[in-house]
Amino acid sequence: MIVLDRPTDLRVHEHGDISKCYRDVTMLQAVFSNPEDGAVARFEGNHVRVSVVGYASRFSPHYHTRVVMAVTSVDEVRPVTFHLRSVWPRVKHDFVGASCKGWPR
Repeated sequence: MIVLDRPTDLRVHEHGDISKCYRDVTMLQAVFSNPEDGAVARFEGNHVRVSVVGYASRFSPHYHTRVVMAVTSVDEVRPVTFHLRSVWPRVKHDFVGASCKGWPR
């Protein structure tokens, strides 16, 4: 998951040539083009800047946010200074599916 510093509106691919505007997106699930390249390990638990090829709506129960982003590279990594629990009230509207224990919807 990636938590944005501030909410943003995104043009998101729905299917075919149809896109939709998703408003106030604060949390996305990252999908890496090449998970074996080590980018995932650099991404987890850090404040990052990433290059993204596009955004798609959640198209499978495997994904846990309403918007999925396709990450091509992790460009900058810094240690994270917060825990997800501290921002959960601000980002939980983007979470889709079963709630995590301790994080009620």
